[in-house]
Amino acid sequence: MIPGSISPNKLLLSLLSLLSLLSLLGGCATGMRVSPEEEARLDREVSNLENAGDYRGAAAIYLQQADTLKPPLENDYRLDAASLLLRGNFVEDARAIVSGLDSNSLTRSQSQRVGLLRAGFALAENQPEKALEILYKLDETEPENAVQYHQLRAEAFAMTGKPVDSARERIWLESFLDTDIARRENQLATWKQLSGLSESELQQAQVAPPPDTLSGWVELVQLTRLYIHQPDVLRDAISQWRSRYPGHPADAIFIPEMYELMLTTGRHPGQLALLLPLKGGLAGAASAIRDGFLAAYYEQSAGTAAPEVRIYDVNEGNVVEQYQRAVSDGAGFVVGPLRKSTVNTLVGSGMVNGPVLTLNQIVETGQLPGELYQFGLAPEGEAREIARRALADGHRNALAIIPEGTWGDRVYTAFSEEWIKTGGVALEVQRYVSTETDHAGPIRAALNLDDSEARYQALVGQLGQRPEFEPRRRQDVDFIFLLAKPRQARLLIPQLIFHHAAGIPVYATSHVYTGYPDADLDIDLNGLMFCDMPWNLDRKGRWQALQDALSNHRPDRDARYERLFALGMDAYDAIPYLGQTDIGLFGTIDGATGRLTMDPQQRLHRQLEWAVFRNGIPAPVGAEADMGEDPGMEPDETAVTGDGAPDAPAGPDSSAGSGGSI
Repeated sequence: MIPGSISPNKLLLSLLSLLSLLSLLGGCATGMRVSPEEEARLDREVSNLENAGDYRGAAAIYLQQADTLKPPLENDYRLDAASLLLRGNFVEDARAIVSGLDSNSLTRSQSQRVGLLRAGFALAENQPEKALEILYKLDETEPENAVQYHQLRAEAFAMTGKPVDSARERIWLESFLDTDIARRENQLATWKQLSGLSESELQQAQVAPPPDTLSGWVELVQLTRLYIHQPDVLRDAISQWRSRYPGHPADAIFIPEMYELMLTTGRHPGQLALLLPLKGGLAGAASAIRDGFLAAYYEQSAGTAAPEVRIYDVNEGNVVEQYQRAVSDGAGFVVGPLRKSTVNTLVGSGMVNGPVLTLNQIVETGQLPGELYQFGLAPEGEAREIARRALADGHRNALAIIPEGTWGDRVYTAFSEEWIKTGGVALEVQRYVSTETDHAGPIRAALNLDDSEARYQALVGQLGQRPEFEPRRRQDVDFIFLLAKPRQARLLIPQLIFHHAAGIPVYATSHVYTGYPDADLDIDLNGLMFCDMPWNLDRKGRWQALQDALSNHRPDRDARYERLFALGMDAYDAIPYLGQTDIGLFGTIDGATGRLTMDPQQRLHRQLEWAVFRNGIPAPVGAEADMGEDPGMEPDETAVTGDGAPDAPAGPDSSAGSGGSI
């Protein structure tokens, strides 16, 4: 043996020892592998518990497995457990797991998962801006994290009121989905984001020509709105759409389902009954609803087997009798009555035994009939929507300026309840007298200008002279909630500006607009943002032909009842979809009064469109630029409104088809 050499046996033993050590070190580095069989068993147990809603139990299984492992594999199981807890809304438990991870032991993919979970925590806590900030900081995601990354961004954009960005994110997401079920859910979510846009917002969303995928979705929404009641016409239109957007993802899954839904729904019963007060104080309102109902009837009945429509004159005293007569005459669906007290009488009679769509919403005091649906133009819905919108815009402190009387108090109560519930602060409410023209008193009180004047007078008394002085308004106001009809709004907005409130956004209900553009009268409303029903704002949209015909053949019709005409149209259009899990096309009806959805209590709610007065004319709001300054108005002279319209025609002095209770 050569001196200093190693024998073959010792060399073999050394090699075996080295291999054993490397194996041990490798096991520590990878966390000791889990066999495919064991992993499959764990996944089955977790899936069963998750399907049963036991997210804590499912997470516990992954945590137990993690305790037997080392990083980085241990981290995967802990992150899986945190994801389950987040899905079950156990945010703090999930956050504790993430906080306990050693950041130095995380792989690149695991670090991204931590960021995604933190974005998920922010969304769960209603902080979408924070979620987007976290997601923006993530590096380009690994393929295994791409689905969650795009889903979170889509949800965050939706929560921040950016439906186009949300839809665009879902278009990116589509390429990472590997099952038809996942693709269907994603396409449905894409559709729901875009179908809530107004006509002007849809046009603004088409930033690229065909075959751009987003533009294809936008056109699909526009086509279905135009031909929702004409499946054969829509089929031809989509055939042309295919030539412009070959291979569009909606063509394989969404469009066939849309066709099937259109063909199996959307049919009216053979006979309809319309219960309205055709005599008395509400005769004008009732006539407008009747005319809108019949306008929709004639629009849809061309070339089809149209239902029979019978109209019954009702009041609080005969409503039960007339309802029974309509049912006896063969009505398959009853629409009405209109007055709130008459609705209460009918519902309280216990005689409703078939589908009824009331034209007002009532306070529910007991068990309602199973086929009772409620619709109306109550202003309380607008007030609640203003609160939600203002909160989404980042405001926290609100002033309110409302008219004296029960109507103003009722609408303000709805606003303040929603505002406080969502975390806002109601600083003060001031009431003005609708019959007066000078509103300096309530405005000065709301802005604390009287206090500023009092401080100045005290200073004059101390100094014995009158220094230069300009009143200073309170600085803690984020926005003003304004409730006013057109004549008063034209007085209040200039007086607010005069009293140093030009920099405060004003959020107003749709009552500020008559429904007809009049630049001369509304020039003082420049910068005022408000929302209203599509029927009033989409003068170049899908109802243009009908609006032009009405203007030509009935130029003397009463402008006060224009919104009620639209209510009649939507009442007719909604009938075929009531009683379904999802009303309309996948959960909504794009109506003349707004985008309609139905809550579990079977009440229809409306989402309205936004406009801003520019040179005295309402202009659509949709692009980000419209939310800021306009060169033609005072800085920050803006106003915003919400979802709604009145629940009754206004009085003769209101200049609008909106006002007090029915």
